[in-house]
Amino acid sequence: MGLVLAVDIGTGSCRSALYNQKLQCLSNEIVEYTTRYPQPDWAEQDPEVIYLSVLRAIERTISKGDQDPKKIIALTLDCSIHTLLGLDKNLLPVTPNLTWEDSRARHLVETWKRQGFGSEIYMLTGCPLHPMYASAKIAWWREHQPDLFRRITTFVSVKAFVIQRLTGTLLEDQATVSGSGLLNIDKLDWEDSVLSLAGISRNQLPPVVDPTLSIESIRPEISRQTGLPVSTRVIIGSSDAAMSSLGSGTVDSDKMTVMIGTSGAVRRLVGCPTMDPKQRTFCYYMGNQLWLAGGAINNGGITLRWFRDNFGERARAEAQKTGASVYKILCDYAQKVPAGSDGLLFLPFLAGERSPHWNSSIRGTLFGLSLHHTQAHVIRALLEGICYRVYSVIQPLEELIGTSAEIRVTGGFTRSPLWLQILSDVLGRELMVAAEPEGSVLGAAAFAYHNLGMIDSFQYLLEKNPIVKKVGPVTNTHKFYQIQFNKYMHLYWKFEKEFA
Repeated sequence: MGLVLAVDIGTGSCRSALYNQKLQCLSNEIVEYTTRYPQPDWAEQDPEVIYLSVLRAIERTISKGDQDPKKIIALTLDCSIHTLLGLDKNLLPVTPNLTWEDSRARHLVETWKRQGFGSEIYMLTGCPLHPMYASAKIAWWREHQPDLFRRITTFVSVKAFVIQRLTGTLLEDQATVSGSGLLNIDKLDWEDSVLSLAGISRNQLPPVVDPTLSIESIRPEISRQTGLPVSTRVIIGSSDAAMSSLGSGTVDSDKMTVMIGTSGAVRRLVGCPTMDPKQRTFCYYMGNQLWLAGGAINNGGITLRWFRDNFGERARAEAQKTGASVYKILCDYAQKVPAGSDGLLFLPFLAGERSPHWNSSIRGTLFGLSLHHTQAHVIRALLEGICYRVYSVIQPLEELIGTSAEIRVTGGFTRSPLWLQILSDVLGRELMVAAEPEGSVLGAAAFAYHNLGMIDSFQYLLEKNPIVKKVGPVTNTHKFYQIQFNKYMHLYWKFEKEFA
């Protein structure tokens, strides 16, 4: 029975796992890497470090798997969308990898909006104008670093960079670059009018291919470094957003995925490009003639991590002493505080924001702070603020395509019973937690097996990643949170213009 090795290139780590045809995980590995923030609004990573992390994760997964590497018939990859770097004529990086957090182009985007480009670009690409998209980042390099811009021969995602290193072939998949703001969402090819606005042409981008495309082998040196057979087929694969939804079991159009990891997202499968007249949602391609309609928030677990790193000394010390997760300890503190955090509201816009208002200039606000509030109150208000943000994204999405019959949750927040309960109470909806809540690599493996003809339908995932937990809302708490949510949105509109 042939094995598939799936790799998820995330924002903060690379996750690799080996699966058999029954979608049983035989071994896995996580290798972390860092993001630099050299200036306000900048978020950079070293693409060479990411590439080496992928190799390390693959090698360790194989060595831990107690399987004959010759049984591995395919490697597939997904990657976080909105990444961008520039390569020179020798395909060597001349820029860092810019992540979705990078909003250095926000003033440029505001200029484009004033010039009236927003609606046209959204309808062509499915991407509202925002500095995280590659179109804006490329234009920023052109305007602010012209010497660097002239050195760049080809603009690529970090996934394309890694695949080129693995196989010797440079290309982009339609799913990953559907989140670049450069791809026509109907034609699934580069959109020339947006390329012109960014200041580039097609010959500065790789060919764009279907996510199901495969490359027949890897480079011999990659085989020597990782243990993968040279004959390993590389299935290009899709985006992390698509594979997270798929892996969580969101395989039907009436199911919704809510993900809170470093960032957060709300997604539904649709059978054709679906646009919001008010431009509150995105639409990205998944593959297999399916699209993802949804919205994303910048400030998910990254906000809790910020609190941990800057104000969580006591929790970090307790975690070191007890061996417990520092995040669990922070949530345990918050558990002791009642819903509503005794009047404290946290607007968690530490990294600006995406959906539904696509405001990269807004920043975080702690409102209602008084002498009786403690660290625990701030933590709970932070968790509640993120859940309010998720609710603000779900509303326009369901207005656009209808109420979801089921909400499946995925991402690191599913490890916290408190956070799950807060979200359920804010939404007033039941949440479904699957056996494997962080499903990107599982989804990628299923995607590969399906395209190898070894899995007939993605419905197989419902059996292989069943629901193991349901979290329902408390009626009175939901009613209270509805009042709090209205206050939260009132504050948002009050503060929005202050951060212009």
